[in-house]
Amino acid sequence: MRQIKRFFVSLLPFLVFLISVASPSGEYVFKAAQPALLPQPSPPPYAAFRNGTFYLYSSPFGTWRYPGLIPIDVESPLVYVNSDCPFGLPTYLRGPGEYRLDVFVPPGYQGACRVEFLYASWKASFSFRVKEIDWYPNVDTRVAVVINGSGWQLLQLAPDGTLYAWNVAVGQLPLDGCVVERGGSLLVTQPIPYAQLAPGVLVSGSPLWIPAKGGAPWYTFLLDLSGNATIYVYPAPCLEVKAPPAPAVDVPAIASSNNIGLIGAPRPTAYLLAKPKLSVAYTIEGPVATVVAANGSSIADAVYIYGFGTSVGMYSLLYYVDFTPTAYLTSDLVLFGSRPPAGRLGPFWVFPQNGTTYYYLGPMVPYTRNAPLPFGAPSGWAGPFVVIADRTGRWGGLPQIVSVSVERLRPWS
Repeated sequence: MRQIKRFFVSLLPFLVFLISVASPSGEYVFKAAQPALLPQPSPPPYAAFRNGTFYLYSSPFGTWRYPGLIPIDVESPLVYVNSDCPFGLPTYLRGPGEYRLDVFVPPGYQGACRVEFLYASWKASFSFRVKEIDWYPNVDTRVAVVINGSGWQLLQLAPDGTLYAWNVAVGQLPLDGCVVERGGSLLVTQPIPYAQLAPGVLVSGSPLWIPAKGGAPWYTFLLDLSGNATIYVYPAPCLEVKAPPAPAVDVPAIASSNNIGLIGAPRPTAYLLAKPKLSVAYTIEGPVATVVAANGSSIADAVYIYGFGTSVGMYSLLYYVDFTPTAYLTSDLVLFGSRPPAGRLGPFWVFPQNGTTYYYLGPMVPYTRNAPLPFGAPSGWAGPFVVIADRTGRWGGLPQIVSVSVERLRPWS
């Protein structure tokens, strides 16, 4: 009996220790350690932490995530989290353990709030001040582009930062990105994959870039211009867009009616006018542009055409021609046009036809028929050729890049 009493007497201090540590509330005799520690936070470069207060941003475009912003090392079995901040924080943390809590600032949130950590009579807290800013969330850099032009422009940003309008290079940006803002609104962007039509072949010093499945994305969007406009490009992934695809272009019909690739070829028995018969190879659908790829060949050349259909009353063609290596003389070569061009608009040849104005741009004269003196037929690859079809009457040529600057987000306090 005496041994049993001695056992319980020796066990009593240990039981008291367990109860004091495990008890989530009330005063207790033994305190093994502080319930939790709040290490010094390490906010991102565009946020700040001073004197127990975080200074953060919110965005009108989406939730701003601050990963691992709140540090807490829990030593006790349980620490409660009490907060009037709408940051998606848990209500308690189990210990022991080290936590780095993500903060999710909802769109448009602005104001001051507090996050408290509680255990029995112990309490610690962080304060927060949040300011809304016209900036896409979760990135600290953007490119501001001032661009001038008129009418609709189909703009594309390649992985190397080259900015294209209707597949014609018009500028260079220091980075690429799939999120584009104009006037406080996000534009619909579409990644169109591009690859080389003939790897290793250069025409005028450049690869033969074409839209092709499995290629690298060119971020594509439409911009309606009337003078100067400022857009912001963010290095962020594309947003998911649920919208019907843009209308497709009947590439074979347009190419045939405009004699694309027509060439006179002398044969042993006669002088023949050869023109490729095109068929559709594949289609790439999207809300900004639907691309239809078609190709075909004749005895004198092979043509690869890519039609970009949009929903704004305009479409375009991008194509390359691979002429046969045979040397001969010809009197007929048409890269575009059922009749001679009506004039010029800058570097473009202009073809008005049935309410649509076609603008041709390429390294060769678009239309030669029945030349008085035969000339040498080209050989090998030629291009790129670009045709822009305008039904709106507003398009005034390729846009001009006025300025490009990089903006970096800094702490606001």
